[in-house]
Amino acid sequence: MRHEHLVDPCVIRHGRYGPPTAPGYSIAMTPSSRDAHAFPDGAAWRQG
Repeated sequence: MRHEHLVDPCVIRHGRYGPPTAPGYSIAMTPSSRDAHAFPDGAAWRQG
């Protein structure tokens, strides 16, 4: 999953991925990404 879709994206330092810095982080998606990727009506599913 790409970083811009996550509420708490991971941190990249020195070319390495690290966990998000927010306490209690999760893998929650932003509302706009969640709507765009909802199956079967999301815009991501309509692209060919």
